Amino acid sequence: MDTTIRTRRKMLAGATVAAPVLLATGNALFPKGSFQYAGTTDKALKALAATAAAPHRVLAASLICIVGMVLLAAAFSGVASLVRRRGGAAATVGAALGVIGTTGAVLVIAWLGLSVYAASQSNLADDAKAGYIVTLLHDTNLGNTVGAPFFGGIVIGSVLLAVGLFRSGRVSRWVAVAFAPAVVFSTVFAPQGIAGAVMGLPLIVVMVLLAREIARDEPLDEAAVTLAPQAEYAATTR
Repeated sequence: MDTTIRTRRKMLAGATVAAPVLLATGNALFPKGSFQYAGTTDKALKALAATAAAPHRVLAASLICIVGMVLLAAAFSGVASLVRRRGGAAATVGAALGVIGTTGAVLVIAWLGLSVYAASQSNLADDAKAGYIVTLLHDTNLGNTVGAPFFGGIVIGSVLLAVGLFRSGRVSRWVAVAFAPAVVFSTVFAPQGIAGAVMGLPLIVVMVLLAREIARDEPLDEAAVTLAPQAEYAATTR
């Protein structure tokens, strides 16, 4: 394996480890009640109050989670690269859906985190701020536009990718089984505060183990399978 391929694998492995760490950190930073679906005036006022009490934490948490989701998209692709024969189709589709889901997640975080942060820092009256948040959620149909890809992509994509890992036999079966629940509970159902960091620990463990497989060199027996047809072709053209 040449230096370029090793470097690419190390970059993918780094993204695979960094993604869950950043997501756990971002979820831990969110003050309780600041990141929620504020579809009513009461919920919007509560979200605005929680955000106004610690605006810099909400801003930092939102940005950290956005970067974490971007890296999670790369991690999905890196994990799928481990599945080369059995389960390859499931892993490929799962990675593609995972990328769609993480893209939706970035928009959800910008919508529920950054937009509430911006509203909380404005000079408008509280009722006007709450009205803006509620209007943003209901009148723009933003919830269905970005929420459906987020939930569907993350959940279905992680399950399919786990199926691919399980069938491939490339990693321990328990890692493949734990992959989907760990992804879902650290993204879709991640709580705020310290509980968010705790819920992210299983995904960190799973991703570290997968990153080790991504970063290491290609096994010699697989390299032989690839090189044998090339050698036979070269022999016939002499």
